[in-house]
Amino acid sequence: MKISRIITIIIGLTFLLVYSCQESEEIIVAEHDETEKGDTLINEYAKAFRIIEYSSKHVIEVLSPNNDFEVLESYIISKKENSSYNSFQPNKISSIIPLSSTHIGMLNKLEAKDLIIGVSAKNLLCSPLPNSVAEVGELGNSDLELLVSLRPDVIIYSGFNRDMPILKKLRDSNIKTFMNYEWQERHPLGRAEWIKVLGLLIGKEQIALEQFQKVKSNYEALLAFSKEINEKPSVVAGTPYGDIFHAPAGNSYLAQLINDAGGDYVYKSTEGTASISKTYEQIISENKSTQFWLNPAAKDKLGVLNLHSSFDKLNAFSESMYSYFHNVNCFWENSAIEPDRLLSDLISIFHSSSSKSKVKLHYYRLLK
Repeated sequence: MKISRIITIIIGLTFLLVYSCQESEEIIVAEHDETEKGDTLINEYAKAFRIIEYSSKHVIEVLSPNNDFEVLESYIISKKENSSYNSFQPNKISSIIPLSSTHIGMLNKLEAKDLIIGVSAKNLLCSPLPNSVAEVGELGNSDLELLVSLRPDVIIYSGFNRDMPILKKLRDSNIKTFMNYEWQERHPLGRAEWIKVLGLLIGKEQIALEQFQKVKSNYEALLAFSKEINEKPSVVAGTPYGDIFHAPAGNSYLAQLINDAGGDYVYKSTEGTASISKTYEQIISENKSTQFWLNPAAKDKLGVLNLHSSFDKLNAFSESMYSYFHNVNCFWENSAIEPDRLLSDLISIFHSSSSKSKVKLHYYRLLK
């Protein structure tokens, strides 16, 4: 794959961490009897979904964190058949097309990998799937006839563009879709908590709860440890592309991770949950003495210099640049459901002098 193509993919994936996109005006609400009073289950970290429990069903509501938490979609999960398009019977779901790497990672944790019959691109997988699994492309460019011929019980999509014409065509063909909005969560454990949603959808609620509690316990223990360390090294993060350096904004997912790991993110005071844009000159002048640089789109120092020849002026260039770029597929497939491992990596990077933090890195590697 050409380096320009690789960098383009990394930029697109980076926006998954930090980008919040325009919401669609169309809202599909599942039809159910609203005379029955339901109990809203309490989320621990997630903000972009709500689960309401009734005597014979659950209703999952997907919410917009950027628009007063309005309901974007709602789905009925019931053991009984329901004529609503947005209704699902977990015991009847035997085939799934997950269109995002993060969905695949969660399905793996739910021991439901065997339900996958199609993915967007096989070359973006962390671990191979059987040859029988179809490659369907990105949803906006998918072949409708191929999707209809596969007859999946559900297509899980990310909802970046809810106005795509293919969504209506799938609905007209009675191919059900489910919007997984975990990428809108700012807190790392909020993203991981979406495993509860997928667990409810496919009838794996108990496994989902167990997996989330395990990750939550690990993350919170690591957070407690990092808070005991007084040193807070300075950190810059971001990906250069073209003439612009894209860095996470101060309220973003990655900024939260850096803070939880005991790092002092240099752009923590910037507004927003998306990204901020900097020129190379600004990055170099503002970060000459910054101690760490996370996520340059390169596998080694030579690759960083190919992005911009003056990056060697940064203090972090000598021995403190770290990236997931060496194993990008596994990072995007598993990191959303394994934020505890991400946090462990960053604590080990920022606080290598602490004996408790000297553990093997899971996702990140030092660029040499």
